[in-house]
Amino acid sequence: MRTEENKHTFAKDFADILVSIKAITPQEAENMKKAFAQSNALLFEEFIIDEGLIEKQPVLVALGQYYKVPFIDVIGEFFDHLLLTNFPKDFLLRNRIIPLSIDNEELVVVAAEPTTPGLASAIEKFSNNDVVFMVGIGRDIIDSIEEFYDKAPTEVSEDINLRQEDVDLRQEKQLKREEEDYEEREDDIFRSKL
Repeated sequence: MRTEENKHTFAKDFADILVSIKAITPQEAENMKKAFAQSNALLFEEFIIDEGLIEKQPVLVALGQYYKVPFIDVIGEFFDHLLLTNFPKDFLLRNRIIPLSIDNEELVVVAAEPTTPGLASAIEKFSNNDVVFMVGIGRDIIDSIEEFYDKAPTEVSEDINLRQEDVDLRQEKQLKREEEDYEEREDDIFRSKL
């Protein structure tokens, strides 16, 4: 996480990149930096999205340029269950990272701040693969981790619920067949008496 001192340096450099990719004007950059300085926000990129000052896509492009790695929007991505469970949830949240895939023996990890000193070596403690970074928005990474870990147990219970519904449906059909058989026998008995 950025310190109070380097968050303003980041904001200046990041705003300059947004101007260079023509996502904003120099005047808009100045206004964004002033608004950020007056706020209690910690992360410039999330602040400008939250305040509606810019869309997410140009922020992702600028993050990629700033960190010199590919960018990705993790919202809506499907993550490999086995790969994620190799990492403790608190480690992923604390570092604002999420493993995306293993490609050519390299572990692709999406990080909010991929240049954090020691991050790659910390990740390698959980994987035998070399680490390759992509960048994403920190809040979205955290949301994806939370969704993954919160969703896993309910998926099991949903499966259990679906199995129970299937059993209930089969029992209901069986009862209906038995009732129909009974009614048919009663009709046969009634007709035989006539």
